[in-house]
Amino acid sequence: MARLKIFIVHPSDWLTDYLTIGDGLVAHGFLQELANRGHEIHIAARSAKLQKPFPPNVTIHIIPQSVSLKPLDRLEYMARVRSLYRRLSRTIKFDVAHQMNPVFTGLSLCMAGFDVPLVLGTYVPDWPDDPDAVTSRRGLAGVLARWAKSTICAMQQSRADAFLLTSPASRPRIHLGEEATARIRYVQHGIDTEMFSPRADQAALASASPSILFLSNLGVKKGIFVLLEAFSDVIAAVPDCTLTIAGGGKELEEIKAIVEKQPWANQVSILGRLPREETVDLYRSHTLYTLPSFGEPYATTILEAMSCGRPVVSTDTGGVPYMILPGGGITVPPKDAPALAKALVQLLKDKESAAAMGQRNRAWMLKWNTWNAVINQLEEIYAEVGQRRQANGGAMTVGYPTELAPEIASKGISGGQESVHG
Repeated sequence: MARLKIFIVHPSDWLTDYLTIGDGLVAHGFLQELANRGHEIHIAARSAKLQKPFPPNVTIHIIPQSVSLKPLDRLEYMARVRSLYRRLSRTIKFDVAHQMNPVFTGLSLCMAGFDVPLVLGTYVPDWPDDPDAVTSRRGLAGVLARWAKSTICAMQQSRADAFLLTSPASRPRIHLGEEATARIRYVQHGIDTEMFSPRADQAALASASPSILFLSNLGVKKGIFVLLEAFSDVIAAVPDCTLTIAGGGKELEEIKAIVEKQPWANQVSILGRLPREETVDLYRSHTLYTLPSFGEPYATTILEAMSCGRPVVSTDTGGVPYMILPGGGITVPPKDAPALAKALVQLLKDKESAAAMGQRNRAWMLKWNTWNAVINQLEEIYAEVGQRRQANGGAMTVGYPTELAPEIASKGISGGQESVHG
């Protein structure tokens, strides 16, 4: 397609190509591939940590901030982004403006009044029942907070030309009615499938002792304590199984204390937080990957494991059911240790099925989740919103995601993957 001039609003704390900061890594993946295709990109970012600089067609504009108090810091960011866009647009006619993840409430209102197509997203689902959110409070304060958020989101979204959602589980984050449907497109995040790739000696893995990998933040809602409870049943059925726990978090010391008291303590390795490049060998060397979280909005680690040719055991809630394809993994209800143990044992005992799932996952990632495939979609969306603005209307194609993953789409919310209940 023709080279575009793109204005990017990236409100995450970091734009990075190596730090384990989800929003920063995802945005960088989108931007790097867009840059490789020659588009002229201007990025409004809070800060950037890059090991490899972008090519010359990308300019990062660091937005200085003097206010640290929330939400005043966002208001300052909005004002500075608006000032930046006004200055740049005097000499650059932008084809599209895109507020990338995270889509903070109201942020892109700073673009109000500018005649440029606006894309918002990707939106991932909200975590269920977040007790720390103001909108979760009871009483009048909670009611007012929810009303204010909904009103501001509706104002922000009313002028957007496209919403990028990672799955239908994200739909509640669009605070508009049916009029928004024609502007919704489903786009998952890409994976570096060369970096995250299967090990060459798959036969050696098939003959190795059965093993489980948990790689995530060590928080309660990630399901780590459910996994530890389930592991006792796993050991009873598969005595030579091992468990590797990787990740940091405030629960780390409690997890260590629980493991130390167990008769199977010597079969568990707790590695703590690791550099991203060191996680590849972990995926490759384990029989399966598990993330029994309580409502994961979007699990990049699941895609990384799939890209490394591993089967996945996770939960049937949040955005995960749309990520695990039929024949690629097993889902269980959240907080259900017996069901989790049953699913883990099933794959640990049947290595042939586990290997077939892993092969299927790898093939799927190569077809749909390379950054090249993802940016092909994004470029189509940019072209559509531009044409739509020029035509003063029109509708974008929509659907989850019959053109992307018909097997998942046909199965509805379950995603079609096998489910196990205790």
